[in-house]
Amino acid sequence: MESNRNSDIQQKVIEIIQKIKTCREISRLSQAELATKAGISQGFLAMIESGKKVPTITSVLKICQALEIAPEYLFMTGEQNRQKVKEEIIKKIMTEL
Repeated sequence: MESNRNSDIQQKVIEIIQKIKTCREISRLSQAELATKAGISQGFLAMIESGKKVPTITSVLKICQALEIAPEYLFMTGEQNRQKVKEEIIKKIMTEL
């Protein structure tokens, strides 16, 4: 039972990391640019995105602020997530027009 819970948590962390990377790419930011905006080191961001480090809550909040996304987006699943992704993509596209 404990290993299933750990596996679920590990999978959720992977999903959060992937969402951070996807949002960064949609925002057309390099790791260095996002790290600077978030006030963290580029090396730490690279380790987060590669799964070598798990971001702290503080780091997640800084990254979300830099990406201009709501922190709860990272924790959404299923249809909520798909709808939020669509909204974020549309928002980013509209700001670039």
